[in-house]
Amino acid sequence: MAINEDRLLQQRSALPLLATHTIKIEKLPHEERSKGKKTRQTVEQVVDMMIASGLLAERVLFEQVLHNPRVVWIMDDTGRSGYLLAREADATQLQTRKNGFTMYMPTNPIVYLVNGEPYHLLTRIDSTRSKPNIERLTREANPILSAARVNDCLAAMVVCFYEAYIHALADNMTRKTADFYTQFYMKQYAEQELARFTNKVAELNDNHMNWHPRGNGHQQLVDYITALPLLNSREGQVLSCAHHPQGVVTVISSS
Repeated sequence: MAINEDRLLQQRSALPLLATHTIKIEKLPHEERSKGKKTRQTVEQVVDMMIASGLLAERVLFEQVLHNPRVVWIMDDTGRSGYLLAREADATQLQTRKNGFTMYMPTNPIVYLVNGEPYHLLTRIDSTRSKPNIERLTREANPILSAARVNDCLAAMVVCFYEAYIHALADNMTRKTADFYTQFYMKQYAEQELARFTNKVAELNDNHMNWHPRGNGHQQLVDYITALPLLNSREGQVLSCAHHPQGVVTVISSS
């Protein structure tokens, strides 16, 4: 397939360039004390998968997923805000407007160091029978009033992660380096995997029984996300790709 490089560069030119400061994210050891599996553990698992993949610069991962109001946003009456991650000083104070629930674990928190500063992971996440709503990502973000909905949060995390990866690769392509075609095919692969994911979410939502008390829509969503080939890959790994002339793509970092 012929690639029109100039057209690709024109399409990308309207996208904003990201700042160049660096961020280092490190998870502190955490011992789970709760009995039974908690919905927040799935969010923690996906966060850790995204960090471990190395596909995004940690600055981009922080800005586009972990600290992005499009994914989830909590704001109290004082204007204090938190997202998937919140600064420790804010996390200990943030409560929902509707019912005054603490949104971050007050004891035994899940802590990530962002350039050495402690941030807590959002832990009041429930509503396994609530459908994920990807369409909301096209609208202006608004703070939630009560507990975060786990399926909505997970789906938004995945969409924002893939969008950030695709945009970063497109930005890299503007430099027209020797890696241009590798970047192009990897970008195309990510776009197709994202499209399949959004189709899967729509398919799950179309069957109301998935979200019935006896349904398993939440587990189906979790299983699909945690099995996503790109999210499970590392730089240098080879993935099957029907649209590549050689039938495979080599995974590259976007940083």
